[in-house]
Amino acid sequence: LQFKGDTSSDEIVGHEFVYPLVHDLLAGNDDERQRAYILVLNITTNILTHDWYLVGEKHTATTWGFWNPIRINNDSNVQDDRGINSLEILAYLLQTYAYSGDERFFDSAKLLIDIYQYDINLINAKMIAVCENNFSDDQLAYLSYFNLLYAINTITLTDHLSPAQKARAKLITDKLLEYMKIGLDLFHRYTQTEKSPFYNFIYCYATGQVNQTQHLFNKIYTSSVSFNCSSLSTDGIWHMQRWPLELINWPQFNTIRLDVQRNKPAECNGKPYALHLLPPDERNVGKWNSNAYSLDYGTGFKEEDPTPFLISYWGMRYFNLLGE
Repeated sequence: LQFKGDTSSDEIVGHEFVYPLVHDLLAGNDDERQRAYILVLNITTNILTHDWYLVGEKHTATTWGFWNPIRINNDSNVQDDRGINSLEILAYLLQTYAYSGDERFFDSAKLLIDIYQYDINLINAKMIAVCENNFSDDQLAYLSYFNLLYAINTITLTDHLSPAQKARAKLITDKLLEYMKIGLDLFHRYTQTEKSPFYNFIYCYATGQVNQTQHLFNKIYTSSVSFNCSSLSTDGIWHMQRWPLELINWPQFNTIRLDVQRNKPAECNGKPYALHLLPPDERNVGKWNSNAYSLDYGTGFKEEDPTPFLISYWGMRYFNLLGE
């Protein structure tokens, strides 16, 4: 990936999401596990050795691959990326540390927290200005929440780190989880209205409401979670049950419906949006970075892939959120 071109931070988040899962769950032998590990190691090392930037084929920083603390904290042009990019890089570093045991990655995470307050940046991961709602950032953030929790969980359970390394890591991860949860609860106040099985299963995982992560939160705080996983699972199941079998984006014209109320304040770009979520089979369904409230959309010349449904279904199934 060092010479991929002007790739997005979204792609890096995707790579950092899937390779640990391949390493732990999919790889069938040590060679495959080593290949997944090397990919994670190389990506994070590239960022770390290029002053917190992802460097492209011309040895220049890519447009969106930046996690440099001076830019993140001081550049007002990227203030809406501050929380998400802080979340991303902390997940990368801790994920790589969990598998490598290389103190460079832990020390770098500690530096970003102690000196540049990247942990506090997590509180405002979601920008809430009406006309600044970025649905791609929503998808990006939830993958990063998963990555961070998966990294912390791996550090806690792995045999590759010594007891001393785990104890040192716990000094920052416990506090990190507190800030992360504040930001995630604020974030989910907006995304939970979409009843997304993808966002909801990650929220359940990242707040310790599934068996795999519950132990991380037992001794950190006693306050209840803002959104109950049982209710979120019900919403997610409803969403998948209403998912259309037809994946071609046929034209939809929901603005002519008398039973649909439009959200006028949210129509910043002139496109009509619904005030209340329509079922997936009554509108166009895209990836999780699309606007679920769009009313008129589609051309009939594009077929979506089933990934948004499949990642949601298997995520909920793996964490036992589908019920009986």
